[in-house]
Amino acid sequence: MVVKRVALRSKRKPVSDPKQARSRQTRESIAAAAMVLFASKGFDATTTTMIAKKAKVSVGSVYTHFKDKYEIFLLGIEKYYERIYELLKSESEKLPPFNTLNDVVKLFKNNLRETFHVYCLSGDLNLEIDRFLLMDKRAYALHEKYNALEDAIIKKALLRYRDVLISLDIDIVVNIYHVFLRSSFSYIYRNRAEIDIEAYLDTAAELITSALLNRTSQSPGKMK
Repeated sequence: MVVKRVALRSKRKPVSDPKQARSRQTRESIAAAAMVLFASKGFDATTTTMIAKKAKVSVGSVYTHFKDKYEIFLLGIEKYYERIYELLKSESEKLPPFNTLNDVVKLFKNNLRETFHVYCLSGDLNLEIDRFLLMDKRAYALHEKYNALEDAIIKKALLRYRDVLISLDIDIVVNIYHVFLRSSFSYIYRNRAEIDIEAYLDTAAELITSALLNRTSQSPGKMK
C-alpha cells in the first residue's frame, strides 16, 4: 500500500529578508543625508561624492542603490511628504469637538500656526523642493498625490462646519485654504528676518477666516 504524504502548511509568518531590510535602510539613509545637503547647498551644487560622505557609505554604494541624484531626491521627497502627511493626520485626529463660530476660527488659527512651524523645520528644503518640482514630472506627481491626501484631511475637518463656511462647495474652500497656507508660509520664511512672524501669523489667520467663514452665522449645524 502506498501512503500519500500530505504536506502541512506552516502557520508561521514569513520571515522578512534581512538583506532586503538592510538594503532599504541604506537607501533611506542615503536619501536622508542627501536631503540635508540639498537643503543647505542646493540640488545643483550637491554631488554624489558629497552624499556618500554624508551618508558614510562609498560612492559605489550610492550607485548600487540609485541611478543618479535625481532618483535620490525623488525618494527623499516622498519620505518628506509622508512625514508631513502623517503629522497632519495625527494632529487632525486630536481635534476636539467645536460648537461655536469662535471655535471654528480657533481651529483655523491653530492649524495655521502648527502647520507653519512644521514647514519652518525644513524651510530651505521646501524652497529647493518647490524648484525641483518645476524640473521633474515624477516629483510633481508625488507633490500632487500628497496634496490630495492633505486636502482630504482638511476637508474632513471642515465638513463639520459647512453651515458657517462662505461657500457650500467644500472643494473650493479647501483649495483656497491650501493655496493660502503655501503662499503665506513661503513669504514668511523668505522674510523671517525682517518681519514679526507671530504678528504675521495672527493677521494671516484673521484674513483666512474672514475669507472662508460666514460671520453672520451663530454656530455650525450638526453634520450627519
